[in-house]
Amino acid sequence: MSGENTGLNGIVRTVLDNAPRLEGMKPGPRERIIREELGMSPVRFYQILNAAIDTPAAQEYAPVLINRRRRLRAHRRSVRLGGPPWPTPDNTPPSLNRSEQDNRGSEDRIL
Repeated sequence: MSGENTGLNGIVRTVLDNAPRLEGMKPGPRERIIREELGMSPVRFYQILNAAIDTPAAQEYAPVLINRRRRLRAHRRSVRLGGPPWPTPDNTPPSLNRSEQDNRGSEDRIL
């Protein structure tokens, strides 16, 4: 994450800087760190993080984190709206281009 002027305020930068180390932690220790080290409630932390996901400045500041959080949000939204929980051959992720889809054999298809 770069240190130059990004257009993000200090609180948003603090949340973006700390989010990666908190992602793999269990809820109890994660909440304790957010409260004690960052001085905010976990709810506020995630409100700031989720609002930052949609900003171009945050995308420029922490592209890997923002892209991962966007994928997680899209996956959760898909499941909530009745979509499949994971990609299947009939539900190919948009990252596969058409030629890769055409090269898959019929044995890959679930009937």
